[in-house]
Amino acid sequence: NIKTSTATGGTPWAIGASAGSDIFVHEFSTNGTDWTTFTAADSYQTLATGIAAAGTKNMDFRITAPTASSDSQQKSITVTVQAVAQ
Repeated sequence: NIKTSTATGGTPWAIGASAGSDIFVHEFSTNGTDWTTFTAADSYQTLATGIAAAGTKNMDFRITAPTASSDSQQKSITVTVQAVAQ
């Protein structure tokens, strides 16, 4: 599973399905082609299933910046990956 946070630092950016004023889009992919949009901050989504205990999974991220922002401060985003035994 995987989750993201809001972008903090200065005026926070909220996560959304499309970029807006102080709203950014954050996506992840396990193949670099098919992208999944994070639907909400701090809410787990499925990253991949069926990975062996000693297995690995590559992932990529992309961010679409807001169309406008209230400040120009550096932002921090936290991505959390959760392994779940099945």
